[in-house]
Amino acid sequence: MNVLIIDDDAVTRQVLAKFLGDRSFTPYIAENGKAGLQLLKDNSNITKILLDISMPEMDAYDMMTAIQQDEQLGAMPYEIHIISDTDKAAILEEMMAKRIDMRNVRSILKKPVDMEMMAFALSI
Repeated sequence: MNVLIIDDDAVTRQVLAKFLGDRSFTPYIAENGKAGLQLLKDNSNITKILLDISMPEMDAYDMMTAIQQDEQLGAMPYEIHIISDTDKAAILEEMMAKRIDMRNVRSILKKPVDMEMMAFALSI
């Protein structure tokens, strides 16, 4: 299973990639939403996105909006799993305010992330 890890923290990206790689996932890595969008465009085999909510240059909200507005990306069968230290209700409220389509959001995982819970969420 191919999973795109998008997080602005290099250590977090490395830890997540190692953990998921050891569990039969193929990790792709991006440091922000802009880089993540490019990886999605270049790799149609990515089906899962592990997305940090708060990043410089392009945060998760802007990335999800860009995916929605892009004909090619919007048609791809992907799941989004958000990771954040922000309250779940606040994230959902912000998504509604920005009119972000939530159909592809499968989970919101609180930081620090329970790695086994994350792997489970990505595998179902």
